Amino acid sequence: MTGEVKEVYSTEVKQHGINPASSCSLFSEFVTDFAALEHLNFPSAHTVLCIVADARNVHADTLSRLAERFLVSGLIYVCVWGPDCERVHDIFDEVHVGDGGTEPAFTFMSTWHADERVEEALWFFLQCAFPPDTPIETTSYVAVTVGKADWATRVENALSDLPAFKACMINEDCDSSGDA
Repeated sequence: MTGEVKEVYSTEVKQHGINPASSCSLFSEFVTDFAALEHLNFPSAHTVLCIVADARNVHADTLSRLAERFLVSGLIYVCVWGPDCERVHDIFDEVHVGDGGTEPAFTFMSTWHADERVEEALWFFLQCAFPPDTPIETTSYVAVTVGKADWATRVENALSDLPAFKACMINEDCDSSGDA
């Protein structure tokens, strides 16, 4: 034993049951940084992903690498929330389209939610992010929070009790402290 510390990244996502709006399995994960996000494994053949992150200091090459890896791993829809989410969205779109020389092999959808509370972005992810042309049986919904434990707690709370989250969204009384 040399005393060397090896970083270990979690690849297991936490299951929250079924998203009632889509009838798909629902998962979440917290990762400390974008390097750890590169080790995320999707739980099904097709994935609708919600990324909750501050991407202001993340290099475009890192985001492109993530987009490439996720798109070949079954990503079919991404919703992005947090500072610089529009740039993350744009990079995912650019990677999917490529140089424009060939038609993409599948339909990919993406949204950014810069001017919303994280709860509103999650609501859109759960209630509106329905991928076209994809079998529900092979699709899962995954919400990933990068680096901000307080944001991860809010995501976890929403996904762990969907009826309460729905009620707070409908009644417009969700706690919005800690927004970006």
